Amino acid sequence: MPLVHNVCSHLQNAFRARLRTTAVPHSRLNESLLTLMRDRGFLSAVMRGTAEGPHLPFAGVAQQRLWVNLKYAGPALDAPVLDQMKVISKPSRRVFAAPDELAEVAAGNKCRRLQQLGLSVPLVPGQVIAINTELGVLDLYDAVKQNVGGEVLCSIK
Repeated sequence: MPLVHNVCSHLQNAFRARLRTTAVPHSRLNESLLTLMRDRGFLSAVMRGTAEGPHLPFAGVAQQRLWVNLKYAGPALDAPVLDQMKVISKPSRRVFAAPDELAEVAAGNKCRRLQQLGLSVPLVPGQVIAINTELGVLDLYDAVKQNVGGEVLCSIK
């Protein structure tokens, strides 16, 4: 089972160390989450590869990695675009939300159950909530638009 909290902490540490490229273990969940982050402007590229580097032929499942190009902003391109990744659903406490609860959060209303589980409401501009649904990893507003619920993975700002 891929652990999202490992990816969150790895990316935060890579941004703090001002790395330009980093590699995380490959899984479908990790790839979907990183693709969502790339589409929302937190990352510049996501590539498949091995432990030796991107775009190399796969040697085996254990060697597969996702190579991530991190994105920086500011006049000198030294300020990380990613400010914080907070894990909502943990291995010890999985957090699932129904479509109506997600719609309340998207509208800016307080959802007491999700607030107690670590989701802050109202959302700040630019914040993305990643939700693992049967359609793949979607952000909060796409999940509400398609009327699906799922596991609330993390909050990205």
